[in-house]
Amino acid sequence: MGFPFRRRRAMRAPVVVEPVLIEALAPQPVEPQVLAEPEPEIGLKLPPEPKSKFRAAAITMVYNERDNLPLWCKYYGRQLGPENLYVIDHGSTDGSVDSRLCNHIRIPRTAFDDNTRGEMVSYFHRSLLKYFDVVMYTDCDEFIVARPSKFASLREFLEKRVETTTRCIGINVWQHAMDVPPLDMTKPILRQRPYGSASHWLAKPLIASVPNMWTPGFHNSDQHSVLNGDAWLFHLKHADLSTGLQKLERTRSLEWSAEALARNQGDHHRWQDDDLRRMFALAQRGRTEDSLDGVDFTHMFRHRGSGNLRRIPEEFLDAF
Repeated sequence: MGFPFRRRRAMRAPVVVEPVLIEALAPQPVEPQVLAEPEPEIGLKLPPEPKSKFRAAAITMVYNERDNLPLWCKYYGRQLGPENLYVIDHGSTDGSVDSRLCNHIRIPRTAFDDNTRGEMVSYFHRSLLKYFDVVMYTDCDEFIVARPSKFASLREFLEKRVETTTRCIGINVWQHAMDVPPLDMTKPILRQRPYGSASHWLAKPLIASVPNMWTPGFHNSDQHSVLNGDAWLFHLKHADLSTGLQKLERTRSLEWSAEALARNQGDHHRWQDDDLRRMFALAQRGRTEDSLDGVDFTHMFRHRGSGNLRRIPEEFLDAF
């Protein structure tokens, strides 16, 4: 029996692949098509191109602040743009918010609790950082001013700062004598009240480009912060005795939550009138002609100190 026969397959000639230049396979450049810009509508004013894409916003929370809120909106609106201001209205009844050029957020009136306020603002701040590079919070009687000799505006300071959370130099502005005229809110404030006292308690971490969870009163937060000597916070609560007494009468009548009262929260808002008068007299007796520029703010902050009344540096006096 013979072996089965298998037919051999014919040998194929090898296929020779000619080399091809990579450049020949690359897509050829196409001239971009230039579209004619549409003609603007007659009478339509086109907005100017922004010089920078940097965006900053400011938040405050108020209740019946007819004295300070107009100045707050005017100052921060000039610095950041009124469209970037957010006023959280905790049930105001005096019409102080209704006509303001800003973003108005109304929430129901409830018993006041500084823990609740801090948490609410912290979460809102976190949300705004989705749309802004930096967001700051201040009470409506607090005005953050970038040192005018170094920065043309607060916005410029915010864009150039390097820290993620900034503490400000905290200054209480005082009515420096009993015989000075009442404060005129339509004129430069610091020209009328050119004395202040530095306080570690006001060196608040209010400017942040990362989420912060603030403690009651916004004096601290859960983030690392840097005390920046070019950002000065001017607090106007003690800038006028008569206005201070009127506001003290209002705050004494506020409803506070049971938890806030148990923590003795905001006890200075429930002082008697004579308590405030004595504090003004004590501050005025310690007045000197030394400049606040001579204060070692870092040492004061580290040792939780406060100073006496000194002159506010001239460069700040026309800030607001």
